[in-house]
Amino acid sequence: MGDICCKSDGFLSILEDLISELLGNLRINKLSYEEANLRFTNLFESLKEKNKEFTKKKIKETLINSSPENQNIDFQELVVEKLYEKIENLNLNLNLNLNLTVLMIYIFPLLNNEKNLYSDNFFNLLIILTDNHITYEKIEKYLFPIIEFYTKDLNEILYQFMESQFEKEAIKIINEHDFSALNISLYLEKLMDKKTLIKYKLWNEKLTYDDVKTVFKNIGIYDYSLIRNNLLSFVP
Repeated sequence: MGDICCKSDGFLSILEDLISELLGNLRINKLSYEEANLRFTNLFESLKEKNKEFTKKKIKETLINSSPENQNIDFQELVVEKLYEKIENLNLNLNLNLNLTVLMIYIFPLLNNEKNLYSDNFFNLLIILTDNHITYEKIEKYLFPIIEFYTKDLNEILYQFMESQFEKEAIKIINEHDFSALNISLYLEKLMDKKTLIKYKLWNEKLTYDDVKTVFKNIGIYDYSLIRNNLLSFVP
């Protein structure tokens, strides 16, 4: 990695370029939402009778180019392992359709956003997870780990590949402040105006896409780099 020595605009720019380079040749980067959904639906159908480890292996093969030419494979494999951890942390049962939906939610920001990748696709995935009863409370529940995955978690993985102590310290500072759990919580609270919604007893009311499309847009849910940059720009 390059010699990055401090938390500055220059450091942040190089950091984002590094992550873009490391994730840039994932197999799914060129897929539209429809293409990815079809590919993983077919994959999950073929895995119904398989054990968990075999299933994880096949998902990884679909996400990552495992050829020797892929110089980013070490980083990408750690990203996929963290992805598995995130999915399991949602405590869903082994229902393949639900697990497929969770996977699609997590990889959504990695898909090709030049191929009609809209936030209403993301909303439709949440409809499946919430049994057609989406509320602000549930949106907060699902958005938090996704934002954390593309910010703090990616940084922690990148930390392992940085060459100098200066680089590592800069990433540590970002994670302790900008990408901390507290800051993500404050970020979501502000974007959704949580205090006002609770005050007027709207926090648990059923929502339509029009109710939340601005929240998804402001987060940048269709592009992981926007998720990172928008959180970095947040001032509590």
